[in-house]
Amino acid sequence: MGFYMKKDLSLEKEAIKRAKGIAKYYEVEESRIISCKKAVAEPKFFDEICEIGERAFAGVRTVRKVELPENISYIGDNAFSGCKNLEEVTFCGTPEEMGNGVFSDCVKLKKATLPNDLKAIKARTFYNCGGLEEIDLPAETKSIGESAFDGCYSLLRIQFPEKVEKIGDYAFYGCEGLEKLSIPQSVREIGVSAFERCYLKEVELPKRFKKHKKKIFGKKTGGIFSKVKFTYI
Repeated sequence: MGFYMKKDLSLEKEAIKRAKGIAKYYEVEESRIISCKKAVAEPKFFDEICEIGERAFAGVRTVRKVELPENISYIGDNAFSGCKNLEEVTFCGTPEEMGNGVFSDCVKLKKATLPNDLKAIKARTFYNCGGLEEIDLPAETKSIGESAFDGCYSLLRIQFPEKVEKIGDYAFYGCEGLEKLSIPQSVREIGVSAFERCYLKEVELPKRFKKHKKKIFGKKTGGIFSKVKFTYI
């Protein structure tokens, strides 16, 4: 009996310690972080935290690395927007819902590891992340939202999964580092200016989009020193 009492007391002390830790760093409503109260370089997401609210960490310049555990089921709009010194993001699980612009304007973000079964990359997810050099799109991704990678001028390569069906308006606008592009047959919709201001040299494109080239790639594609070579598949 004494053993179980000690064990229960130990668990109770640990729960109190975690509660104090949460209160020290975050303003919380139920299991959702509303805002960050203390400067942190690597936010700690306690087991009791399941949701990250809209703009919860927006503009927190001290944040450098974010590792999102499996228990995070919801990330609100612009949750980490404007974290100017954020360099790396890793997902350990797949949130049931992610809002728009989650990592927008994180200008130093270099690396982002997305969950394997993420089906949609929402609008403006990585908008204006000028430091992002490469990212692996998950195999299950079906849609890429409007301006999802708009302004990622350091992005050097992008490989589309075979399940992707939709690429939104301005999705890769201004990705000046891209030189080669292969769009799979699974894609049924490509939005306006999706690849405008990308200095592309080689593009593989399904034949059905041939007559929509100007709408998709715009007048600035290829810059002034290169000529795009289109291969229709």
